[in-house]
Order: sequence, then structure tokens, then C-alpha cells
Amino acid sequence: MSLSLGGTVFCQLCARWEQKTSASAFVDSYSLRYYWPMEPSSADGMWVVDSGQLSAGQSQLWELDLLPREVFGRLIYLSFSQIKLLWIVNKRESQGQLHIAQAPENGWIGPWSSGSALLLPPGSPLILAYPGAGWPVRPHQAAIVLSAIGGKVVYELALLGTVAAAGSSPSGGSASGSQSPSDLEGSSSSSGQSSSSFSGGTSGGESSAPSSSWESSSSDDESFWS
Repeated sequence: MSLSLGGTVFCQLCARWEQKTSASAFVDSYSLRYYWPMEPSSADGMWVVDSGQLSAGQSQLWELDLLPREVFGRLIYLSFSQIKLLWIVNKRESQGQLHIAQAPENGWIGPWSSGSALLLPPGSPLILAYPGAGWPVRPHQAAIVLSAIGGKVVYELALLGTVAAAGSSPSGGSASGSQSPSDLEGSSSSSGQSSSSFSGGTSGGESSAPSSSWESSSSDDESFWS
């Protein structure tokens, strides 16, 4: 199997803060941008759930070294050895919070400390990137659990990273089940107004994204708001 992945990760935060008094007005405008142009790579791959659904109280276990994917009507399994991008969105139509945690057994540590967890309210994104080496996936540290708390959850999940192997019909499988998340601890997470996008796919050409990885500006220029 031949693999080639190229694309761009782009996140942007624009904000305008206006303070008025009887005598004057003060306006602050900010624009923060994060770019990650990914050069085409034959070692990296991606795996996406664009509309996952969980009923209230239901949990889904994903093993990052055994992820199912249908290609030309055939089910194959991707095995990541490193994760370079973790993209999770609890969509606006969700009624509950999305609980993200390491699995009780063989939990993936990734960007978190052992035993930590996150709660995403409806309409909230979580985007974590590690260009370069990526967070390692090991046989004994490879699984995450997504759970719906307080109502139905519709979510997006995207993983980009180094693919260790891709095979078909292994003896094991990605497991899922219903377990109560009430005994799991999490911390609330909120975000400001932002726009985020990811574009990727098989590519043999060069990326046209800017080469800078981080830009910020603070000015009274109102071009962003026209």
C-alpha cells in the first residue's frame, strides 16, 4: 500500500474590544493565527470520524493502534505509532458534554498527564498539534474513551500522525461499549471566539500555505471587521 499525506492546519482568533466613555472611545483589535503547512509525507496518515454519535451515558473506546477504515469497500485497520494532530469537536447540535479520557486499560497518555480528562460543552473544539516527532503510541498506551454526559453527543474526531502499519481483518478489533462515565473525573474547558479549519488528503504537490507557524498582531486596523 502506498500512502501520501499533505495538507494545512490553520486556526485563527479575531477579537475586537471597544470601550466607550462620555469623552472618548478606546478600540483594541487582535488577530492570532496558527499555521502548520505539512509537507507531503509517505510515512504519515489520517483517520477521521466526521459525525460520531453517542447517546447519553454511552462511551466509545478507540484504540489508536487499531483503527478501522473502509477503503474501496474493504475494511482495513490503521496503526499509529505517533500522533501529530488531535482534532475533537463536540458539535453545536449536541445536547450533552463530551468527556475525553484515557482508557482504564492501556490508556493513551499523549498530551496529558496520567489520569487527566477533559469536558467539551456543545459547540466546543479541542485542537492539539505536535509537528515533528508527535506523541508516541505504544501497545500499552494506545486507547482513549469518548463519553456523552447529560445528553446525546455528535462529535468529530480526526487523528494525523505516523502510520506504523495498515492491515486488514486482524484477529482483534476496536472495542466499543456503554459504560457510565459518572465515576470519571474531568475539568471543564472553554474557548473564545475562533475559527478553525483543517484541509488534508492525498497529495503529491507542495503546500501553498504560509511558512510561518505563528503570527499575531494588535492594532486599531478594522480591516478584519469590514
